[in-house]
Amino acid sequence: MLSEMTKAQPPKFPLHFFHWYCHPEYVEDIEGDLIERFETKVESKGIRNAKWGFTKDVIRLLRPGIIKPFFSLNKLPTIYILVHFVKLSFRKVSKPDIFSISYILGLSAALATTFLIFSYVNNAYEVDEFFSHKENLYRLVRTVEDANNSNRSPLLAAPFKDDYVTTLGVGQNN
Repeated sequence: MLSEMTKAQPPKFPLHFFHWYCHPEYVEDIEGDLIERFETKVESKGIRNAKWGFTKDVIRLLRPGIIKPFFSLNKLPTIYILVHFVKLSFRKVSKPDIFSISYILGLSAALATTFLIFSYVNNAYEVDEFFSHKENLYRLVRTVEDANNSNRSPLLAAPFKDDYVTTLGVGQNN
């Protein structure tokens, strides 16, 4: 019986099938458990029953949580997906109905809004980027309060004019 256990190997076809369908992260752990169960069955039931039991265990493990992904959308080239969407769009727009006009108007409004928002944000980030000491820049703001409301406006106040002229050397002719 001992020589029978040392020669006992799990059947190759179910083992290859298991390697084919099992997710690579789980193969080592699950295969170890399968072989351990196989060796236990060899001791208690014999080689023939253990091999059939191993095959049944491999088939029982065939479930969605263990199966590896055979293809992924991440592997598909993005350009093919975009070409497909463009083709579908042209087919939809080529039909002569009122919905085509609404699709085109909606798309153009969305693109115009996107470009306007992008240019506004881009302009906001590029303010004062041309100065060499941009981290030392400050903005002076004057708040004028009336009885009804208050207004804030950026300006260069008169008391700071001399300091501004001597530090940066601009506006000396004024």
